[in-house]
Amino acid sequence: MWLPLPVLSSHYSTMYSPFWMIDTGPMNHKTRYQTVLFDVGGTLIFPDPSVGHIYAKEAESFGIQLSVQEAQGRFFKAWAKVKNDWASRLHYGRNDGESRMFWKAIVYETFAPYSNGLDMDPLFQHLYTHFGRPNIWSLYSDVLKTLSQLKSMGYTLGILSNWDNRLPPILEGLGISDYFDHSFISFAVGIEKPDIAIFKHVLNRLSSSHESVLYIGNDYQDDYIPAQSLGINTLLIDRGDPVESEGPASSISSLDGVFQYLA
Repeated sequence: MWLPLPVLSSHYSTMYSPFWMIDTGPMNHKTRYQTVLFDVGGTLIFPDPSVGHIYAKEAESFGIQLSVQEAQGRFFKAWAKVKNDWASRLHYGRNDGESRMFWKAIVYETFAPYSNGLDMDPLFQHLYTHFGRPNIWSLYSDVLKTLSQLKSMGYTLGILSNWDNRLPPILEGLGISDYFDHSFISFAVGIEKPDIAIFKHVLNRLSSSHESVLYIGNDYQDDYIPAQSLGINTLLIDRGDPVESEGPASSISSLDGVFQYLA
């Protein structure tokens, strides 16, 4: 998740087929793995500057005063609360309206103590649009070289992310969309991690066995546990943020560590 693509599903239709709806099919390799899949937020990209910095700065222009630290803390508390409150619903939704409802709840919860009766909708709309722009996201320094090297080695690459319909243009704007042969986004699939059904969906679309897939993510609960439960070899990447782990996990500190698992 970022802090947390797609295949064409019955929940999504379009007049064209951009990169994130195209499956080019698995490639043949002589190595153990055929496909390397990545989570996106916290694995490949991150908000730059931080969510707290952006929330505090943008809120100030709407008459709300709070520090970056306060905004960051309030955001993560709101994130956890709304996810818990929406436990029985898809957080990122199946359409733009459902996605906006989820993020609107987070924004309102974040700024509730500071709003003083202000109409929060303009601030929400502004933030929702803002976080859909590629220029407020950055690639981790090891991403481009890793994707390029894996591609040159002949691996099939893909992404599997809990996200909404703003992700494809973000990845295109960051210049990495062409590296991926497969993209699975919860918004399009209609299933979200940690539901193992989305991992089963991925294996089915790849026409691959679990042994031929290596998956890299940054969240122990959403990435590591469900993938491992299906026998998918999984690496937990630690980008410097606290990694919640309740048991042993194969972990790496940068994507450079992926290659030792591909030998």
